[in-house]
Amino acid sequence: MAENKQELGRDIAAPLDTLEVNGKQYKLAFTNETFRLAEDVYEYHYGRVKNFAEIAMDLTRSKMGAIMAMLYGAIMAAAPETTLTWEDFSRDFRIAALPGVTDKLMTGVTNALPETDKQDGANP
Repeated sequence: MAENKQELGRDIAAPLDTLEVNGKQYKLAFTNETFRLAEDVYEYHYGRVKNFAEIAMDLTRSKMGAIMAMLYGAIMAAAPETTLTWEDFSRDFRIAALPGVTDKLMTGVTNALPETDKQDGANP
């Protein structure tokens, strides 16, 4: 009798490094390019000009537009040669496919931001 292997759980604290969209796995990269691309999504697809700090605030409020903009930017930053268009991504993306999505995105963004030098008296 063949053994059934069952996935008992998934570590939702693990970094988000891939995303499934319409049955295909895409690598993610959270870099400065990701942030720039998220700004482009806001400007060209949402018709609003927002800087990354404003998008990050939307992420803290779990705004779907910010989540989608960041994830699309992360896909494009990881593989600029991908043929996934914004239209395809926005049509096929399913938030339910991502356990702990908000926590993972905030961790990825936080880890990608530069740390301040506390000794120079700058505000954090």
